[in-house]
Amino acid sequence: MIASPNHAELVHDGDGSESGGPGAVPAGSAQLEKGIADYLDGRHLPHGAAEFDGRSDHVPFLAAGIPAGGAFTGAEGIKTRAEAEEHGGRAGAAYDPCYHRACDGLSHLDRAALDTNVDVIAHAVGTYAHDLRGVA
Repeated sequence: MIASPNHAELVHDGDGSESGGPGAVPAGSAQLEKGIADYLDGRHLPHGAAEFDGRSDHVPFLAAGIPAGGAFTGAEGIKTRAEAEEHGGRAGAAYDPCYHRACDGLSHLDRAALDTNVDVIAHAVGTYAHDLRGVA
């Protein structure tokens, strides 16, 4: 979920502040969150936090005690007024009205969000491909 059409730029909560407090996620996840947030800050891109909600690919990693992190642009949740003011789009509407529906497809992506988040992912992979200190 990195190119939702009514997206907000969100970073998965590695420090536990949105997911139940310290200890709610494995050690090392806070560093992943910080690295992604720092990257977005360096590009002057506003972002918020997304809790680890137990519904996605990160679940088995967290359950096994493996640090996790990532960018997220929202799914069926509803975009807030504050998010719309910060990221554009429509408050009170789903981030992705086609999430897990027949209309979900490549023509439904926000290309700018995709471009931003491909860069986020590439930066994270490049950072941690050679050095896992602080997250392992």
